[in-house]
Amino acid sequence: MGETMSVVVNGNGFLSGLPRTVTVLTSGSGTYSLPTGCVALWVRMVGGGGGGGSGSNNGGAGNYGGVGGATTFGTSFLTCNGGNAGQGSADSVASGGTATIGSGASGLAMTGAYGFPGNVQNSLQYSFGGSGGASPFGGAGPPGSVDNSGPSATGYGSGGAGGAALFSNTQAIAGAGGGSGGYIDAIISSPASSYAYSVGSGGAGGTGGYRPGGAGAGGIIIIQEFYE
Repeated sequence: MGETMSVVVNGNGFLSGLPRTVTVLTSGSGTYSLPTGCVALWVRMVGGGGGGGSGSNNGGAGNYGGVGGATTFGTSFLTCNGGNAGQGSADSVASGGTATIGSGASGLAMTGAYGFPGNVQNSLQYSFGGSGGASPFGGAGPPGSVDNSGPSATGYGSGGAGGAALFSNTQAIAGAGGGSGGYIDAIISSPASSYAYSVGSGGAGGTGGYRPGGAGAGGIIIIQEFYE
């Protein structure tokens, strides 16, 4: 039935010392079935990260990336929405996805991090893209350089970086990084026999302009199952 925990999951000692198994879901959708003898679940999950925007090519604004997909457990029971997409426009920022916990679970529901705005230049030749927002699982795309596309996010739920922009005679507006997906860390003390689930995909990076943006990272669901 799995290894024995030696840590306390919450301040009241609930789940302390119980045997456990772990299920990790990194893509797709389907039905999660409660293992025989399981008495409680500890679920950590994040929505897909938003894609970074592309940088402008000699003026104007770049294009939006794609919005990250929602990660759900139990349809609307636990919901982590995807991070929003970055765009190549002055002072543009992409917000993180929201998260909600339904009745029957308790814990933390946290809105994802903002992506960073791209740099704006009125005289220098190039403008660097903004970094993506980081999820609790890390791996946000770092600032986009002038030589390559905006870096894609790694890990789970973080945003992709914005693409760099080129200045010639007009303002260079680099792409903003994508926001990270919403995050949940929750205990289900009386789990149902099954839950529909879906793992959100990462948003695509914006195309066109001088340099394209990087893709956001897909979501994840980590389920720790506890037994008496």
